[in-house]
Amino acid sequence: MGEGAGGMMQGSIQYEVQSEKDKLIDRAERGLPRFDGHEQASHMVWVSLLVVSSCTVSFGCSQGFTSPAMNPDVDNPAKNNTLDVDLRLSKEDVTWFGSILNLGAGAGSVLFSVPVDRMGKRFGIMMGNACFALGWITIGCLPSIKAGADGSGVIMALFLARICLGLGIGFTCCSVGTYQVELSTIRQRGAAGTCFQLGVSTGVVFIYFGGLFFTWRVLANSCGCMNVAGLILTYFIPESPTWLVTYDRLDEARVALARVRTHDSDTEGHLAQLALLCEKTAKKKSSKLSDLKTAPRLRALGIGMGLLGLQSACGANVVMFYSNQVLGMVWADADTVNRWGTGIVALSWVGVLATVPIMDKVGRKPLLLSATIGMTLSAVVINIYFFSDGSVDGAFVVAGMFGFMAAFGYGLGAIPWFLVSEIAHPDVRGMTASICSALSWVISFAVTKSVNNLQELFGGGDRGLGWLFSIFALIGLSGTAFVWKMVPETSGKTYQEIEDELRTRG
Repeated sequence: MGEGAGGMMQGSIQYEVQSEKDKLIDRAERGLPRFDGHEQASHMVWVSLLVVSSCTVSFGCSQGFTSPAMNPDVDNPAKNNTLDVDLRLSKEDVTWFGSILNLGAGAGSVLFSVPVDRMGKRFGIMMGNACFALGWITIGCLPSIKAGADGSGVIMALFLARICLGLGIGFTCCSVGTYQVELSTIRQRGAAGTCFQLGVSTGVVFIYFGGLFFTWRVLANSCGCMNVAGLILTYFIPESPTWLVTYDRLDEARVALARVRTHDSDTEGHLAQLALLCEKTAKKKSSKLSDLKTAPRLRALGIGMGLLGLQSACGANVVMFYSNQVLGMVWADADTVNRWGTGIVALSWVGVLATVPIMDKVGRKPLLLSATIGMTLSAVVINIYFFSDGSVDGAFVVAGMFGFMAAFGYGLGAIPWFLVSEIAHPDVRGMTASICSALSWVISFAVTKSVNNLQELFGGGDRGLGWLFSIFALIGLSGTAFVWKMVPETSGKTYQEIEDELRTRG
């Protein structure tokens, strides 16, 4: 009797939830209201974006850590407080240290997509913080290796910690970008989405600037403390309303919307739109590759793969990972190299920051086009120096790298991550982001791991770098053509409008 009564009660609750959802869907189908005209983001949106930035900032710190932590003059280990000197890393170890991060990130992007879809965006953000904290604190606690001692165990722990940081990036890619877009209004979607790359750029600048004053252990432990704080604070921010509606948790979705919208916003209209958009997703609960079979979804996947592949192949990761080593071929003084390297990544941060207020006004496509053109021209300027056999001033390299990273910051750095969330259907949004992210990290690993080998293949020294940046210039030019032909404008559009445009593209 007890089990029967429990089953009847559960069935009654499910019926009531479905009945309420049917009413919301009916409301949306009758008028398809553009609820954005009656909604405004509350302060909780920006508080939540600040909290989840602990993941994106640590993402950037992980990418930028290689340069300030390593001795820019590998043939003169006079600066004995760098990680490669303290741990007695070989040149091959250094390249693995820089590139193995991408393997962890790629694996994490694939493995964590389904768990994040099922457990929620907050779960992914908390797990990302946990992985980052573990990786950073492990690095910060590694002991120095004395001359003649066997340091294989310490080096293995270092590589495992870097993989752990990569897994944190994987969780971040599966959760943070989508969370930012789903929490924001349509009119603020571009600015909120830009916060992903702004956090990454902030992390890179922080790690470079901190490297001027602190040891690599202090930097690593500081990042670990930040992620411990982020892990705790994430518990108090609202879950994504879209995810809650997808799993029929309508009351919780209503509460979450009330927290992230002002009192005069039409939260019921928003809830009705989400119920309509997520109807199929709520029935399936998980996505499969076969869900990508429709033309708009396949085109969205192709565009996402193209943009994130271009982001990784364009050369920006080489500049971020090895800028001090590149600049070390222009100036012998390590302090000069560190100052210029910090200035270059700082300009990238300024480029991202400048796009926040204009992203929804100018549009995604014009910014991407101007960025790819700017990166191509900047790579050509860098080439002029490296092919000049010393007859051109080193200012050409600085100017080229400044322009390259500034253009990357406001274009390929800021836009692809959240644009994928804009063009992908909610049914396959997590899977699309996962596939695109995995491709991005595989390409990033290939580029960062092979950069030294390619430089030697092209003759080594200045000429080898010149040919390397020639390849980056060609990639930038190809990216301009891809954006012009394939990428739709998404600014100010609902998903339905974006899907209609993708459907009509041949």
